[in-house]
Amino acid sequence: MGEDVVAEQRVRAQQGVLVQLLTSERLDLLPLAEAYARLTRRVAEVIGVERVSIWDLDQAAGRLHCRHLHFHGSDSHSSGEMLRAEDYPVYFHTLAHSRAIAAHDACNDPATREFASGYLKPLGISSMLDATVRRSGHTVGIVCLEHVGPARRWSLDEQQFCATVADIVVMLQESQERRELQERLYQQMRRDALTGLPNLTRLREELGAMDLQRCGPHALMLLDLERFGEINHSLGHRTGDQVLCAIASRLTTDLPPGARVARLSGDKFALWLPLQDGADPLALARSIQACLREPIDIGAARLAVTARFGISLCPEHGSDGHELLLRADMAMHDAKGTLHGCLLYDPVRDRSSARRLGLIHDLRGADQRAELFAVFQPRVSLPEGRILGVEALLRWRHPQLGNVSPGEFIPLAEMSDLIVDLTLAVLRMSGSAWHSWQQAGHELALSINLSARAIGDRGFTEAVLRQLAESGVPPQHIEFEITESAICDETDQGLETLRLIREAGARISLDDFGVGHSSMARLSRLPVDVMKIDQMFVRDMLRDPRHAAIVRTSIDLAHSMGLSAVAEGVETAEVAAALARLGCDEAQGYHYGATLPPEELARLLRPGGTAP
Repeated sequence: MGEDVVAEQRVRAQQGVLVQLLTSERLDLLPLAEAYARLTRRVAEVIGVERVSIWDLDQAAGRLHCRHLHFHGSDSHSSGEMLRAEDYPVYFHTLAHSRAIAAHDACNDPATREFASGYLKPLGISSMLDATVRRSGHTVGIVCLEHVGPARRWSLDEQQFCATVADIVVMLQESQERRELQERLYQQMRRDALTGLPNLTRLREELGAMDLQRCGPHALMLLDLERFGEINHSLGHRTGDQVLCAIASRLTTDLPPGARVARLSGDKFALWLPLQDGADPLALARSIQACLREPIDIGAARLAVTARFGISLCPEHGSDGHELLLRADMAMHDAKGTLHGCLLYDPVRDRSSARRLGLIHDLRGADQRAELFAVFQPRVSLPEGRILGVEALLRWRHPQLGNVSPGEFIPLAEMSDLIVDLTLAVLRMSGSAWHSWQQAGHELALSINLSARAIGDRGFTEAVLRQLAESGVPPQHIEFEITESAICDETDQGLETLRLIREAGARISLDDFGVGHSSMARLSRLPVDVMKIDQMFVRDMLRDPRHAAIVRTSIDLAHSMGLSAVAEGVETAEVAAALARLGCDEAQGYHYGATLPPEELARLLRPGGTAP
């Protein structure tokens, strides 16, 4: 048989092994250690060598670390051996400047003879074939084939095969890194970055995986830290974060088996606790309250924190995690102002529970059924009264109940997991309306409301930026509004969301200014472009000198910080004129028009863009 035929058969065998490893066995889907084991075994078989190994190279430290060494004769393996550059300087130098080392006579080859006395001769290794593993132009490891017995001359196809194996090692490493990254992202999406506790998404998953009808009596407690915003405002967010971590530590101390603790949002936590026979959930909540009231020492400050609790019981108050969360949330809100700040869900007190649960159920498919629609309120320049933009507001026309008030369905969306979907829906609808106005020659600014719950969602930023890109509306024409109280109570996750949206080109508006609790230092750090003065002050500014002073001061403050000032709730020409004299930039309210569907707003724009 001629040499060419033998070489062709070798190449076919080599190619067959690679195809099988990458298609039938899918090495790239296996854990890295198992993939290395299969790869080295098959390479040893097809090449006919005793030893095949894969090494990692740390160039900075001058070390090679064996990740996997396969022994063909015994079908065994080892790992962990370390080679140092100071012991084998020529070999390491050659690796740094060559793609491969084909040492037919390894004991005498200049690149490998350093190994002769202490390694090659004792093991009977006569020939070595090394191919470097390279990533981003740098050598990060080697694939090493070692032949035991008479010296062997490595054919060109064997050298090329070894180089291909090194490329496969790169692919396996990258696949492993992708899996690890995906796992980290998966965990991050379900883990609170500050405290390390599971978040709302993870808690929902854990409750959803349980058979709540058979798991025995449990209590779901939601707790909200009271006056926590004052700690953030007076002592700074770093101190606030330390307090949250201290609270998380106390909640997780001495938990019974099967208990869960989660951080749901800024200052809200959840506890899922098994109830022993005869246990009083209210007494248990009060004992946790007492533990939380113990002073927390943060540097030189000693802080006391109180919390209100809402409790729902399983299985009495719900057959799934969603119902239990909703009812515990209702009880927590009702607990505000009670003597002890702890309240057990009571179906008698929640007369609207059936309606609320029904609305949440119906709201989940409302967008797909085309029941949701957007209306728009004009925002005009002062003093001209020219329409510069619109605020988009979501409405719901229920097929049986008719128009459902936003004041009813928006809080329900925030209590459930629907608020992000509703925000994306109104952005999509607004984008469609914007293009229809643009075709008529009007490029308006679109203002869209954001929820604190939405910006605290880790996946919200990516989702809203993707929807923004799909809408085709230039980001500079988009303005996202968030209330002063929401943005000031929000933690770093929410503020980072706002910064990323702003970096994408959209503007951020601080809504309802004047009714929150912002400090001046806090306001100066917020990523905002517009300040909207709350209608409570604007509406009565001509009748109440105190409100007039607040409006004037707010306008001056906005301008001193480089922000635009927008007045909400303008209902008369007299108020509009007063705002113009004070230098207010824009105004919004029924004086300029009620909320309108997009086609009616288009008719309002036709005469020249001036509101009545």
